Amino acid sequence: MNCVSWNCRGLWNPRRVRELSELVKAKSPNLVFLMETKKKNSYLERLRCRLKFDNLFIVPRRNWGGGLALLWMDELNLHIQTFSPRHINAVINLVIDDAWCFTGFYRAPEVANLEDSWFVLRHLASQYNLLWVCIGDFNEIVKVEEKLGGAIRSEKKMQDFRDCQDFYGLKDLGFTGLPFTWCNMRFDGSLVWVRLDRVLATANWILKFPSIRLHHLQGLSSDHKPLWLASDDVNTRFYRPQKPFRFEAMWLKDDRCEEVVHSAWDMCRDGDTKDLLKAESDSMARRGGHARIKALTEEIHKVSAEMNEVLLKPFVEDDVKHTLKQMDANTAPGSDGLPPLFLQTCPRKVSDFRPISLSNVLYKLIAKVLANCLKPLLPNLILETQSTFLSECLITDNVLIAHETLHYLKEKRSGKMGYMALKLDMWKAYDRVEWVYVERIMEKIGFSPRWINLIAACIRTVTYSIMLNGQPFGWITPTSGLRQGDPLSPYLFLLVTEGLHALFEQAEGIGDIRGVSLCPTGPSVSHLLFADNSVVFCRATVSKCVKIQSILYQYEKASGQSINKGKTNIFFSSNTLSRTKEDVSTFLGVPVT
Repeated sequence: MNCVSWNCRGLWNPRRVRELSELVKAKSPNLVFLMETKKKNSYLERLRCRLKFDNLFIVPRRNWGGGLALLWMDELNLHIQTFSPRHINAVINLVIDDAWCFTGFYRAPEVANLEDSWFVLRHLASQYNLLWVCIGDFNEIVKVEEKLGGAIRSEKKMQDFRDCQDFYGLKDLGFTGLPFTWCNMRFDGSLVWVRLDRVLATANWILKFPSIRLHHLQGLSSDHKPLWLASDDVNTRFYRPQKPFRFEAMWLKDDRCEEVVHSAWDMCRDGDTKDLLKAESDSMARRGGHARIKALTEEIHKVSAEMNEVLLKPFVEDDVKHTLKQMDANTAPGSDGLPPLFLQTCPRKVSDFRPISLSNVLYKLIAKVLANCLKPLLPNLILETQSTFLSECLITDNVLIAHETLHYLKEKRSGKMGYMALKLDMWKAYDRVEWVYVERIMEKIGFSPRWINLIAACIRTVTYSIMLNGQPFGWITPTSGLRQGDPLSPYLFLLVTEGLHALFEQAEGIGDIRGVSLCPTGPSVSHLLFADNSVVFCRATVSKCVKIQSILYQYEKASGQSINKGKTNIFFSSNTLSRTKEDVSTFLGVPVT
């Protein structure tokens, strides 16, 4: 059902006629109920032709006021039964079993006719033993929350309306959109808003049409807002066009689900999955550009030949099955809405899948297989200054070291030389990673070119679209960055930070910076890494700050990273002079904590 109801307050106004035409064109209703038309029958007939409806029934105006009109299409099989200046009553599908009753209702605003209007409703309810829906302007509310401004509504009048609904089992369908349907339009005085228009229906009618929704539409030319009564499938065309399909986990509870899936695949095969993956892999594996970093030193651990052999070992079916079981069942749906749960439950073999339908899930499966190969090797490649995302390390290890070092600086009250701790935060760390830098850092560490090509094929295939009203619009192709939620991203970012580690190790090795030792024979701590955050320890002098800035500038230019000074802080040892604190803080442009 697709119905529009509107108290237009007179069709003599060209703006209202134009607004009605635009409304019919936008919503494509097959039934329109108009109140207070205030026009002659001949004019309404011309309006029917203009709006392209098949049928028209008119309750003539009285003098210059009132008037009802019902317009409908032949497809409705509608038959007029009774009418009055207060209503038009019709039966739809009259001669078949699923007949139901439709009433367009208009309650007179005159006090003398109020009781007569409720009598009309009672009479209609007693006439037919059919499913019933009633739409229109009831000129009454059921609770004080349905009115804003003006005098308080009489409780007796509201109770009469509630009693009328309860006696005949009518239920309010509710609404979406604007909370009120009428306004007195006195914007320069006492403004009043009321919900006078609504839809009432019997419980069995609501059960027959469970997807029906009432929408309060915006109206400009009348003091009443139009009502639009439509089912969700009709509403989808206007509010959620082409809403993406999503596979529901509950469908798997039906034993027929897997049979339906397999029969659908057997009827429609779009091509060979292997050919598609090969073509996509060839198009993805494009590498280019030149790395800007020059200072990576031998401090970076190297990938051995044995490690490369492990990484490049051919993948077997058990690797894919094991990885698929590790994936969260209801995340990363493909473009047709099929999540990993669908792969885990329904398919007999990977080649059963229609190639076009599993891009997101398939990519995540490939990335997780590669991540599972890389993860066991990282503890041998990543130095102890980084403890994040490593299976054999806890992030609390570095937190404990940082806490003890800061405590030492706080308690250090003697000595001529003060020390400082510089807490660094990277701005949008994942989003700013340069792809060329990732490839060059992997080359420097010693990864096989074939493995680097596999990783490059993953990180260079990023595309985004914007969801607007449930529909994806456009494609955005970035030129840098690691994807949030990508199984590879955390481990690749560890390799990115190895460049920063190498620069600090090189500077400490040649004496440009000097870390903090908690005791004379203890190790020196110059920096600690926490994924996209890091802490640098060194002497509190402007000359050391110059060297740190040089290191950070070199790292930023090569990797694409950028320091977020709004979240960067300095902590000084207690023996640091106030003048030194001020000079260092001013030079770096970050606050002191």
